[in-house]
Amino acid sequence: MPASATTASRAVPAKPCSANERVAAARMACRVSSASAAVLRAIDTFCMYVSLNVKQFSIDRRHDPLNADVGGARSFVSVKKKLLIFGSVVVVALVVGGWLIYDNLSSTTADTAFTLDTVKPSSGSTVAAPAGLADFAGTWTASDASEAGYRIAEDTAIGAQIVTARTTDVTGTAELTGESLSSTKITVGLADLTSDQGLRDTAVRGIYLKTDDFPTAVFEQSTPVPIASVPAAGTPLSISVPGNLTLKGATQPVTAELQAIAGDGVVNIVGTIVLKLTDFGIDPPNIPGLATVKDDATIEFKLELKRQ
Repeated sequence: MPASATTASRAVPAKPCSANERVAAARMACRVSSASAAVLRAIDTFCMYVSLNVKQFSIDRRHDPLNADVGGARSFVSVKKKLLIFGSVVVVALVVGGWLIYDNLSSTTADTAFTLDTVKPSSGSTVAAPAGLADFAGTWTASDASEAGYRIAEDTAIGAQIVTARTTDVTGTAELTGESLSSTKITVGLADLTSDQGLRDTAVRGIYLKTDDFPTAVFEQSTPVPIASVPAAGTPLSISVPGNLTLKGATQPVTAELQAIAGDGVVNIVGTIVLKLTDFGIDPPNIPGLATVKDDATIEFKLELKRQ
């Protein structure tokens, strides 16, 4: 055989996989296996329910020989209704779980938490602060540079991960006197909450937050918070602000933990509010063996306030 033919017939050796590629492949296989198992469990449960009701239909006919036709028809209608109801529940469960399956078959990247180090003052502002709190007295309004979102943990088939979403649909005001932060109101539009996965966002907005009916989350300060003095220029002020949070039609008392730093005509604030989803009528998604979303969640925000 010619040398050229011999060379052409030789198999080209496959390029060996790197350690990272092998780990990624193993994780993907685990995710696919868990997702498939969850779907199969739902289908198996539905099939078992169908089988039990068909058996009940047969028993009803055997024990009602004098009224076989009428009784059988009634039993059939009853079985049909049960199957329709249960089938609807299964479909909803699969739709709700579908985004979790997708979520676990795709990687997710959490946004960095807001800090004063990441806040960039508007052009022309400086870190020089006025001499006293009285110089800040008045109403301050959130600018277009403000942002808010959520941070939540979930346990998946391959371990824990953090999920975040953001929106720039933020409005708000803060009222300062010469002695205290007297009032604060922050309104966040939820319809544009965006994470790194569109299917998750659709489920969060439509199924869990029901943004068509409850388009905003609102925090309102409940009591004035004394402020003893203004920190030195460039030094943040930390305060706890009690208030009420309204989310998905429910209102609960919460505490906003704030850090603020003053500039020339600008006050930058970053803050968090820790809450439980169930306190606001939100049931955390849970698909055994696939993903469980934690009940504890954090609303986080950054505000650029300018004097009104």
